[in-house]
Amino acid sequence: RQFQNWKMKVEQAKKVEFIRTAEKLKAQIANIEKDKNGHLYNRKSDSRAEYSILEELERSMTVSRKTEKAKILQQLSKIQGNVRRLQQQLKDVKTTPEFVDRLKEMMEEVENAINAFKEEQRQIYEQLLKEEKTAINELSVVE
Repeated sequence: RQFQNWKMKVEQAKKVEFIRTAEKLKAQIANIEKDKNGHLYNRKSDSRAEYSILEELERSMTVSRKTEKAKILQQLSKIQGNVRRLQQQLKDVKTTPEFVDRLKEMMEEVENAINAFKEEQRQIYEQLLKEEKTAINELSVVE
């Protein structure tokens, strides 16, 4: 019984110490944030202008990435829909010439959509590679 009481007191002391440490860390974070904002928003500070340019660039790039992601998902969804329609047709196989023609047309539509998607992604990838090489060259010049 005494051992349990002692064990509970030790646990309670650990909790209190943890809470104190957390409060100290919160205060440190608040001070660091205040210092950071003080430096950035200081009218005499040159870094504020540079920082706001970087903030705006980050915002625009985030919007661009989200737009690109939505576009890709839309394209993939369209391809997926075409594939599902094709699968439905394959479940109900009829060996008439019209069915074969319709099936061929659907397969070509799916294939064209996939090829167009792949080509667009390849071009985007090549553009990103060029931008990466340019950035690496610019960094090496700065260094």
